Amino acid sequence: MRLEDGRLLHWYEWGPAAGTPIIFCTGAAMSGWLGFGIDCLVEHNVRLLAPDRPGLGRSNPHPDKTLASWADDMWQFCAFNRLDPVLTVGFSQGAPFALALADSGLVSAAAIVSGQDDLRHPQLRPLLAPDVETMLAAIEQDSAKFEQDMAAMATPEGFWDLIIGMSSERDRRLYESPD
Repeated sequence: MRLEDGRLLHWYEWGPAAGTPIIFCTGAAMSGWLGFGIDCLVEHNVRLLAPDRPGLGRSNPHPDKTLASWADDMWQFCAFNRLDPVLTVGFSQGAPFALALADSGLVSAAAIVSGQDDLRHPQLRPLLAPDVETMLAAIEQDSAKFEQDMAAMATPEGFWDLIIGMSSERDRRLYESPD
């Protein structure tokens, strides 16, 4: 669909067209292609809609993207698809995006699954995996350089490598499966 500002918004969906609509906010660097519970949607009468956030997948980037601009996009998306009422699920780093939808009043309920926490919290920091701790240390040492390095890595291949490299063996098998 075309948003009011001319950008293209792409999404994937599963389940019955008349089912309860749920907007799925995927995690970091994931397009809407990643659904969940596909085999259960008909049984539970759920229509799962997974938009590609701006700049991910097939959606055009937003030059000044914020959580508020994401919510604005989703208001347009829901109007276009005649979704009312609507729910949301935020997975991992999709959690803030789901919470933005709740804060905007668009959704009547939000579920957060494995939501991203503040990794700098003193009680959480000692529990982090070594590669995540290394990343935080790099941010604290030189945030501008870290941002520059991340921007250089921000390619589909770079994000794929990041996701695969930080996933469990079981998840890697699933992600790399040709099915």
